[in-house]
Amino acid sequence: MVYYKENIPIIFDFKRENNDMAKTNAEYGNESIQSLKGADRVRKRPAVIFGSDGIDGCQHSIFEIISNSIDEAREGHGKKIIVTRYLDNSVEVEDFGRGIPVDYNKNEDKENWELVFCEMYAGGKYDTNNGGSYEYSLGLNGLGLCSTQYASEYMDVEIRRDGYLYTLHFEHGENVGGLKKEKYEGRQTGSKIRWKPDIKVFTDIDVSFDYYAEVLKRQSVVNPGILFILRDQYSAAGFKSTEFKYDNGISDYVEEVAADNAMTSIQTWSTERMGRDREDKPEYKVKINASLCFSKTITKKEYYHNSSFLEHGGAPEKAVRSAFVSQIDAYIKQVGKYTKNESKITFNDIEECLIIVISSFSTQTSYENQTKKSITNNGANYFATLAGIPEEPYKTEDVNRVWNKTAPQYLTTSTSVVRGKWGSYVGISNGSFEYGDIVNIKIADFINNPNYNLLEF
Repeated sequence: MVYYKENIPIIFDFKRENNDMAKTNAEYGNESIQSLKGADRVRKRPAVIFGSDGIDGCQHSIFEIISNSIDEAREGHGKKIIVTRYLDNSVEVEDFGRGIPVDYNKNEDKENWELVFCEMYAGGKYDTNNGGSYEYSLGLNGLGLCSTQYASEYMDVEIRRDGYLYTLHFEHGENVGGLKKEKYEGRQTGSKIRWKPDIKVFTDIDVSFDYYAEVLKRQSVVNPGILFILRDQYSAAGFKSTEFKYDNGISDYVEEVAADNAMTSIQTWSTERMGRDREDKPEYKVKINASLCFSKTITKKEYYHNSSFLEHGGAPEKAVRSAFVSQIDAYIKQVGKYTKNESKITFNDIEECLIIVISSFSTQTSYENQTKKSITNNGANYFATLAGIPEEPYKTEDVNRVWNKTAPQYLTTSTSVVRGKWGSYVGISNGSFEYGDIVNIKIADFINNPNYNLLEF
């Protein structure tokens, strides 16, 4: 067999009876079974935790540390997070929260620094649904900090809390020198961690400035009022700082994205409800923030859960697709705008003029995996529908009520027709009312309905 790489032929002879691969096969016996221990659990298989042993995995390891600081700030402990990108590919994250507890833990009969930095599945976020130290958290599994430490060339830690300054040093996943503790009289508390991802673990550790900027901007959008500062070292002695902050969160962001291209007003809602993944499972709290408008030229759909960007969507995206199609289809049928034999409207017909950002939180979350790019909660799936419209269409009188309630304020003297297939159904030149605004009002009515039962569907 001939395989070409960069026009150079590489020949594989699979017919050889005594090939090298066959010679290296060892006997498969009882002693063949191994158990990875300590840092090797991550260093030898980083993709299991970080999703990849390449640059994506390295990036996710960095986000694990940033997310812990975000959890602190969201709980009201510190309003500023500083991330520094160094020339040597090391990174530093500093927050002004309560500081990681690192002293003796009598319940576990062990020092906390050994638990959180050196033991997987050890953390303070397992009781978010039972009044624990965090209500909504990006961290869930007690894996991120320990795994990132294991995957580092070195890690230096400074923690200020309880009147002490604590320091730790790690090399290649192992602690060096134990915990150092000295009196601290300052008022500032928090954690500062500097580390360098290990090139022996990841195939690439050169994380770009753009990655940091994108992550911190997204986090500032869904964590309103928190200041994110990105310091980028561009020379041996020079740093450039960039700040990210959205005082009003997703509504400010949608306004920024829409700019002068919005065809409808920007509408934003927030609500909290209780949900569950199955009738016999415990309830948990779910919070939704949704902001949307329709645009002449811009398409953007972003979904977040516990401030993790859901790159692969999951429950919220499914709910939005179903909700918009259901209600716009119901309206078109009601007003008789479908032509004979015309196919039902699809989400593709709608999304090209939709800007929507949904930021949801829950005290119990099920992500597809540790990279947290999609959620699978059934309860969250139902609740995400609050950011759209229920599966069953509104009754005719409800549609008429919404139309009568909203149409006058949106009548204009200019031509404004929603782009896409359904523009011809609802746009009226020289005096148009866009169905997007009917959708907006319907969502608000739905969210504010106190009788809504998450398990009705």
